[in-house]
Amino acid sequence: MAKRLIDLPIGAKVVDPQTTYYGKPIVWLIADKNHEGYPADSVTLLSDKVLTYKAFDAAEPNNPDYDRKHNGNNYYKVSNIRKWLNSAGSWYEPQHKWDAPPNSDNLRYGSNPYNDENGFLSSFSQNFKNALLETYLKTAIPELDGSGFESVIDKIFLASATEIGQNTRNGIEEGKKLMIFSSIPNAVMGYPTAEAISRHTDNSIKLDEPYHWIFRSCVYGRSYYVDMEKLQSSSAVATAFWGAYGIRPLCNLPSEILVSDSADSDGAYTVIWNRKPTITTSLNSILGIKTAPFDIPYSVNDEDTEQALTVTEHINGVKKRSYRAERGHTYKFQINKEEWQELLNRTHTLKIAAEDSEGGREEKTFTFSKNETEMEFSLKTPLKADGIITKALINILGEIPKEAAITVEACNNAFDEEPAWEDVTTGVKKGSKLFFKNKEKTSEKWGFNVKVKVNRNGATGECYITSVGGNFE
Repeated sequence: MAKRLIDLPIGAKVVDPQTTYYGKPIVWLIADKNHEGYPADSVTLLSDKVLTYKAFDAAEPNNPDYDRKHNGNNYYKVSNIRKWLNSAGSWYEPQHKWDAPPNSDNLRYGSNPYNDENGFLSSFSQNFKNALLETYLKTAIPELDGSGFESVIDKIFLASATEIGQNTRNGIEEGKKLMIFSSIPNAVMGYPTAEAISRHTDNSIKLDEPYHWIFRSCVYGRSYYVDMEKLQSSSAVATAFWGAYGIRPLCNLPSEILVSDSADSDGAYTVIWNRKPTITTSLNSILGIKTAPFDIPYSVNDEDTEQALTVTEHINGVKKRSYRAERGHTYKFQINKEEWQELLNRTHTLKIAAEDSEGGREEKTFTFSKNETEMEFSLKTPLKADGIITKALINILGEIPKEAAITVEACNNAFDEEPAWEDVTTGVKKGSKLFFKNKEKTSEKWGFNVKVKVNRNGATGECYITSVGGNFE
C-alpha cells in the first residue's frame, strides 16, 4: 500500500525520478508539516543537499547606489535567484529599471554565471510543477527600499534565517523555525552534490565537506549583504553578487500526495503522482477465430478512489461507445448482430481504454479473426399483401464467389405458422420473374418474405450481400 507524504517522518527522503537538476533526480527532505504561515494541509520539502552554487543577485552597473552597482542587490523580491528558482526555460528579464543579468561581467570573479541557464523548474516533471503550492513568505525589506517586511508569493523559495533557527540581522522574524532544524542533528549542514561541485568555479569545494548556503534574509544597513548558514561558527553574511554560495531550495506540496510504501536502495521514498486505472478480464488478448457475435466481460478499477473513470470501447479504431464506469462493476464489450454483419472475414482489433480524471490511462487490446462460412437471413417483418401473391421479382446485390453455394427461397403466405417456402434460386440468378405454386394460407392475410442462404463452400475472397430488393403482385 502507498503512503501519504504527510505520513513520512521529518527528515525522510523523497524523490520524483522525473524531477531533476543537472541530469540527476532531486532528493528532498521532509522539513515540516503544516508549518505555521505555510499553506494548509501541506508538507514542506528542503533539498537534501546543496544543488548548485549561484549568486543571490548580480551587480547592477547602472544603479545609483554604489554598493548595488558594484556588489549586487539584497532585495529578495527583485533578486535574480528568486526569478530563476520560479522559472522554466529562458528566465531572465529585468525586475526593476537598474536590474542586470547574472553573467560573468556582473558577478564577483565571474563566479558561476547563470543568465543563460534554463530556469530551475525546466527539468521538473509536469506533475511536480502542477502540485507545487503557492507559499506566502514573510520577508524583510532592505532599509534602502523602505524597511519593514512584506509577503512574497513563490512556489520555490529560499529559507529565511529564522526558519532555520538563526537570528537575523534585520530584526524581523521571517517565519517560524522549520521542524527539521530542531529534530534532525546537522540538518543545517549543506553538503553539495557531485554535480554541483563539477560545475563550481572554485576547485576547493569537496563532496564530504559542508559549505555556506544562502537565505532570502537581507542585512539591514547594507544594500548588498544577505544572511547565510553559519556552519556552526561565527556570524556569516554573503555578498549578493558572489556566486560561491550554495542554493538549497524549499517548496510545499499537498500532504495527501502518495509515495511508495518503502524506501529505495538510496533510502528515498518515490512519489506516486497518479496511479493508472486497471482493466480486468478473464480473456486473453488473442481471442482466436469467431464465427458469431460475442462479448468480452471486464471490469475497471483505480486505487485513487476520488477520481472518476471514463471507459471507451473501439472496434478497428472506431469508437463504439464511451461511458462513466463504476469501480468493480462487470461490463460487457458486445459485438452485436448488426456490427457482426458489417465485419469482413479477416482479423479485427478491439480496444478498451480506461482513463481517470487526472489523465492516467490504461488500455487492453484484443484481436480475433472472423471466419463465418455461412450466412442466412430473411425479412424480420414480412410484407403484407391485399390478396394472393402470384409472382415476384427478386434482386440480390453483393459479392458472392462463383464457388460459393447460394440458395434463395420465397413464400407468399409468410404470416402462416409454417410458410410454404419455394426454392427460387435459379430464377433469381437469371433475373427472371418468379411464379408461386402455393395457393393456400392459414393466416388471415397474405404476406411475402424471402430467405437467403450462402455457404462459402471453400471459396476465398470477399463474400457479402449489400441488399435484397424487388417487387411482387
